[in-house]
Amino acid sequence: MDKQKCPECKATKYTNPSLKMMVNACGHALCENCVDILFSRGSGACPQCKTPLRRGQFRFQMFEDSQVEKELDIRKRLMKDLNLSEDNFSSLAEYNNYLEFVESAVFNLANEIDQQKRSVEEFKKAHADAIKSNRLRRRPELAALDNVIESEASGSGRSNGVETAAAAAAAGT
Repeated sequence: MDKQKCPECKATKYTNPSLKMMVNACGHALCENCVDILFSRGSGACPQCKTPLRRGQFRFQMFEDSQVEKELDIRKRLMKDLNLSEDNFSSLAEYNNYLEFVESAVFNLANEIDQQKRSVEEFKKAHADAIKSNRLRRRPELAALDNVIESEASGSGRSNGVETAAAAAAAGT
């Protein structure tokens, strides 16, 4: 029962049966009362790591262990950014290496190993085309808008951006 203990006010489920723990973007937990107090002045920093936070970055804790919450957030963020599938690789061994990379990235980011952030960014740059095509395949309406943005950036799309986007979206459907 002491697992659910607010590090700020030291409240537990035993002392406060209605205790609701919340997890922030950096993975640290606070009780709902401490979150309200923290943001009564507008903005605040995480009491444990001093990361600047917003009220919207907090959510109710689903698992008893806040480390699981942190890993879950990191995994969701990575899978959004690194959305490759087995089709993007020439062999099963390469795909398995990619899956190993993702798992080690989740572990290293959850345990705050700074080197991992750089390697994830390098991976995203190296596989940018495949990541972009997977993202667009899942959302076809964005493909038309992406083409409009690219044509306007290159100077070929001189017409009104709204008209061009509407025409591109109509052509995509």
